[in-house]
Amino acid sequence: VTFRLSSESPNLQNLPRESDEIPERSDIKRVFIAPPGHTLLAADYSQIEIRIAALVSQDPVMLRCLAAGIDMHRLLASRIYPVPSEVHILVDTALEMLCGSGGINKELVEQVNQALAAVITSKMRSQAKGANFGAIYLIGPNTLATKHLMTPEQARYALQQFWNLFLGYKDWVERMREELFQTLEARSLFGHVRHLYDVRSGSPAVAAEAERAGINYPIQSTASNLTLQAGVRLMRALQQAGMRSRIFLQIHDELVLECPDEELEAAARLTRTIMEERAYPWLRGEDSRFPEVPEIVADLKAGRNLGELKKFFWTAGKNADFAS
Repeated sequence: VTFRLSSESPNLQNLPRESDEIPERSDIKRVFIAPPGHTLLAADYSQIEIRIAALVSQDPVMLRCLAAGIDMHRLLASRIYPVPSEVHILVDTALEMLCGSGGINKELVEQVNQALAAVITSKMRSQAKGANFGAIYLIGPNTLATKHLMTPEQARYALQQFWNLFLGYKDWVERMREELFQTLEARSLFGHVRHLYDVRSGSPAVAAEAERAGINYPIQSTASNLTLQAGVRLMRALQQAGMRSRIFLQIHDELVLECPDEELEAAARLTRTIMEERAYPWLRGEDSRFPEVPEIVADLKAGRNLGELKKFFWTAGKNADFAS
């Protein structure tokens, strides 16, 4: 339905994410080992659901924070948890400038990120991240509480802070609800249609689930298809370049390549170019519905096995290297 790939025996799409609290999660991924003379390269779209949500809703806070490089999860965490008043003032000043006519003040943005990093713990950020994605996908407070080790009251408050912060997204959700009830269908930015007749169901539970699926569809389907199409273009580009690097796995919004060591940097450069390419009118600002377009960013990691990947980078005139 959403164009996400699936597999079974084993289910490679449900490989667990790394966790500092549960280190054995990485052990499962360590069984995926590159052959001798090869390195695994993983390319993951950064916060792609939030970026697509910002695009379709044209929420000014989302769009300007993404453009400025403000950490969206720490930003929400500063609304959920007690932080010093001077941090609140600094953040509010930056948001007012970003969403007004002041534009991006890089020095102020850096001060905001530093201030948030100093007061927001990794646990606070993780829970706020769950609230960000939970709100975007319209999950309830009980589900959010269970997934992110909160009380239902804490989860309810976290979700409310999301809606208070991102009013443009809230308005878009309401417009989508009305549109779904009228048309009984949802569309992705690629033009795919999902029919949702149950939004008019006499059962409130059935109608609510169909409504949630319909509002999710433009974001989830677009994000999934973006990765799928990037994989197709990358596969062709690798073949045209006569390279031996190949895509051997897609895990949701992540492409994993197996690269000969001597091709690693070239494959990384090509992968980033393909994934960040503005290949569609709605990514180039040519669609009148979306005058502001967030940057699409691919993060690269590399390593000898899938459980021990490190950030991969290069600088002009120097060899590529792994982050320590």
